Amino acid sequence: MKKLVSKILLFCTSCIICSNYITLNASDSDIIKTKLNVSYQKEYDIKPTLYKSNSHVLTKLPKQLNNIEPKSNVSENILSVDDYFNMFPEAVRNVFVNDGWIYEKIDTSLGKMFYEDGRSVLGITRRADKHIFIDKRDIANKSILHEVGHAFEYSPYVKGANSTEFLSLYNTHWIEWYNNYGMNINNYNTPEEGYAQCWEIYILQPECLDADTRAFIESEIYGIGG
Repeated sequence: MKKLVSKILLFCTSCIICSNYITLNASDSDIIKTKLNVSYQKEYDIKPTLYKSNSHVLTKLPKQLNNIEPKSNVSENILSVDDYFNMFPEAVRNVFVNDGWIYEKIDTSLGKMFYEDGRSVLGITRRADKHIFIDKRDIANKSILHEVGHAFEYSPYVKGANSTEFLSLYNTHWIEWYNNYGMNINNYNTPEEGYAQCWEIYILQPECLDADTRAFIESEIYGIGG
């Protein structure tokens, strides 16, 4: 399975590696990867590319984050990927499927597949072929909520991550989301990651979002298929 998934990745033109979330883009001539294990890198000679998001990429943590201990969700009951996906309204699930998206829980480590150091990677969204991969660990299951946010963030059904309305919310409130809900800081380090993370937060703990963001994400999710 690992070999099959690895070969499939050669044909993608854009990819999002998430939770701990890092977004990567690649052109048709640049295959996505960062440092892979030696055998994989020798076989395919994969070159990394870096994601750019206008001026919104966080280059360093602001002073407000010093000594913050984000809320932990480790005590929550862990559901299956399907159970988390089914938390979305039926209209969202139908549009996701009808637009050709699929998701898959794989039987290998995404971190080991993508990085020499085997860092934690819970989910990958690949727009090129509308495919979401979820890491084998059960703790990764809820990342489907974040990844589906990525699947829709540039779709015609929503205002999206780069809308003026969301960028204003992101610039004002992302520290509040992080402090209230937690997870890795990379889940919030661009508007795209913040937008996808807000989908997850809205479904699981909407009270962790400020009122304006909660209303915005609600309109995004419930506006799909409406």
